[in-house]
Amino acid sequence: MLTHIRDDNLRLILAPQEKEYIEEQYEYHQTSLIYCITSIVGLFFYAQLSPLILVINKQAYGVLMTFGFLWVIVAFCALLMFIPILLKVLKYKKLIAEQKVFLQKYNRSL
Repeated sequence: MLTHIRDDNLRLILAPQEKEYIEEQYEYHQTSLIYCITSIVGLFFYAQLSPLILVINKQAYGVLMTFGFLWVIVAFCALLMFIPILLKVLKYKKLIAEQKVFLQKYNRSL
């Protein structure tokens, strides 16, 4: 049977670096998730405001189409990246909890 070999002493020594790395990755992916959500919500608001702008100014059609095309591309990319980024955020959240439990097992804290 294959099991993972873990050196708890080494992990205790490197715990501050591990915590720093995990928190850095967690913050990075959390920020990326916020950007994805913001771009998707932005497309929704753009779709709601575009008809109003066309009622006010009919010559804005070309500009609205250009911006609409760009918003659709950005929102599509955000939708493609939403699930992988969400899974990574959950992964790093789990690693933070796992590290906290590991350190409590040895009566340590950072």
